[in-house]
Amino acid sequence: MKNHLILKLFTFFSSLLLSLTSCNNIATLIKPIDYKEELWLLDNVENFSFSAYYSFQPSGYFGSSTFYYKKEYGNYFIDSFYQIVLPTEYVLYEVGPFPDLSLHNRYVTSITIKDENISIYGLNLNSSKNKFISTFKALDFNLDESFFNQIRLKKDNLVVSFIEKEEIMIKSLITNNQGIIF
Repeated sequence: MKNHLILKLFTFFSSLLLSLTSCNNIATLIKPIDYKEELWLLDNVENFSFSAYYSFQPSGYFGSSTFYYKKEYGNYFIDSFYQIVLPTEYVLYEVGPFPDLSLHNRYVTSITIKDENISIYGLNLNSSKNKFISTFKALDFNLDESFFNQIRLKKDNLVVSFIEKEEIMIKSLITNNQGIIF
């Protein structure tokens, strides 16, 4: 009962702060108290040391997107098809410019969670789809897509997706106002 009340209060204040920080369709998502990792969505990481992280640039990603995950999860490797193979559990950060591709700054623009021990807003990989939907609807997200075992909710520039028992992804969409082509 106490945890339910705390979640309700947290949801209310998060919604309030989210609505106050939304401007010109750019929203932020406040770091949940149960998320214990040091990096959160839209953190400015221009002066952050990634020495405790592995970094790589996946094929097919051009520009400034770089992905990082903690070394404690183990090393990635490249298979015989030159594809990056990650450990089975990890938290992955995409770092790049925000809010537009033309900028020369560095922000966490995406977080992918594939570790059942990591939770956000009381959710983890073992949560139900219904609990995931209701939690993010309370944060003013709207159901965007639902297919097979994946659901996706959206609010302005923010997208969250969930694949039960597999993955939680939180992403801020980036504009390309100058039409940069790589």
